[in-house]
Amino acid sequence: MKFSQETMHALKNMAGINSNLVFREGHVLNTISEARNILATVEIPEIVPCDFGIYDLHQFLSLINMFDEPDLSISSKCINIAQGPQSVQYFTAAEAMLTSPPNKGIDVPEPGIIFELTDSNIASLRKVAATIGVDDVVISGNAGDDNVDIAVTALDNSTSNTYSINIPCTKMNDSFKAVYNINNFKFLPGTYQVGIASMKNRLVSIFTLLNTDAVRAKYLVALEVSSSIGE
Repeated sequence: MKFSQETMHALKNMAGINSNLVFREGHVLNTISEARNILATVEIPEIVPCDFGIYDLHQFLSLINMFDEPDLSISSKCINIAQGPQSVQYFTAAEAMLTSPPNKGIDVPEPGIIFELTDSNIASLRKVAATIGVDDVVISGNAGDDNVDIAVTALDNSTSNTYSINIPCTKMNDSFKAVYNINNFKFLPGTYQVGIASMKNRLVSIFTLLNTDAVRAKYLVALEVSSSIGE
């Protein structure tokens, strides 16, 4: 089999979340950060023939990128990466050695708050946070409003430089304050529908990639403890 460029981009994105990856038979890839605050699910066009684990995904991708158009012969024990007379035999890792999300997935309640973040919105948030040296992204709104406010700031510094933007909101059942660490915005490029829900006394958010035919991606991102809803 061959990995498309879209799949390679998705795998590189997942490597930024966790360098381990357990591939499952089929076309859905899942990974979770070591801190278990980011869970990513990506549907790729290829069909993976069996379950196998990769301990160092960065290394695995670097080996594939050594070839122009490699063929991958995959088994649960090893992977042969080959093109013409050249080949690499790469041994897989036992799942017990890796950090992976639960097989059954995580059920998230219906979000009470829904809005969209464009690719340029997310790029601006990252750029401003890096420029002014802060990590906090605060998204807030009042029940029934048509817009949410987004601030990039340092919550532990009352004199922090702050960037603000106001964007439309399609659903807001409750007033809320959602606090993120910008370093958890590890998404594939694109526009995302963001849903925020309360689950087990904690707020979670779902970032769903929109308007793409190449891959389907979804990220479950935990919010910081200073977040609140319905207050």
